[in-house]
Amino acid sequence: DPNGVDWDLIKDDLFSIKPAINGDLELVDSKTIVFVPKEWLAPKQKYQLTLDLSKLFNAVPEKIKQFNFSVDVLPRDFDFEFKGVRVDQGSPSSVKILGGINFSDSELLEDVKKLLSAVYDGNEVKIKWVEGNSRYFDFEISGIKRKEDLSTVVISWDGKPINVDTKGRYEAEVPALGVFSLLSAKVETVPDYYLSLNFSDQVDKKQMLDGLISINGMSDLRFVVVKNEIKVYLPNELDLNKKVKISEGLKNIYG
Repeated sequence: DPNGVDWDLIKDDLFSIKPAINGDLELVDSKTIVFVPKEWLAPKQKYQLTLDLSKLFNAVPEKIKQFNFSVDVLPRDFDFEFKGVRVDQGSPSSVKILGGINFSDSELLEDVKKLLSAVYDGNEVKIKWVEGNSRYFDFEISGIKRKEDLSTVVISWDGKPINVDTKGRYEAEVPALGVFSLLSAKVETVPDYYLSLNFSDQVDKKQMLDGLISINGMSDLRFVVVKNEIKVYLPNELDLNKKVKISEGLKNIYG
């Protein structure tokens, strides 16, 4: 230890925190001391901390014996992310909605489930959650039946169950039956770099895509069709100001 003293004898008088919070002070190595709280730190709270250096080191000057510092806890909040609409592979007449919620701090899945609700055609629909880590959670709403006309799934969120003053809603468009259209376009970077184009129906693999899909100022594009997605592999990084053109001649599996 830093001063050849018995850590167990000094640790209880070495450190103080205001407002008071229960926790343990741990000596990780000769240069590192860690305070491990036994309860959640209050959001937006400023904690004043004092470390008594004279208990650790000999001949500490009077003016720095008490090392004072403060810690500000981030406000508790979250952001909604819409990740797009995908055609259900088992049923082309249905789609699934993908999204996620990103939190400023760790949350429990059981609490996260209380924040979000979804309604389609006047009925609440089931949300399936996937826990990536304690701060980010993916969700999926599957089995949404396409109609003859364009329709929407209304996704609403309310942070009241976790004491967060955040509310909102997002209307995810569900493509009409018989309409072949682009649902989303997104640049993917992991594990490969490509432009992902998702359509409302499975794309005809037999057609030549050169000329049907083009990007201003770019050549040597390579295309891979995976059901209703076209992956456009690019020779270099895509300038977001570039225009992507998709010809009306692009066909789905129904022609």
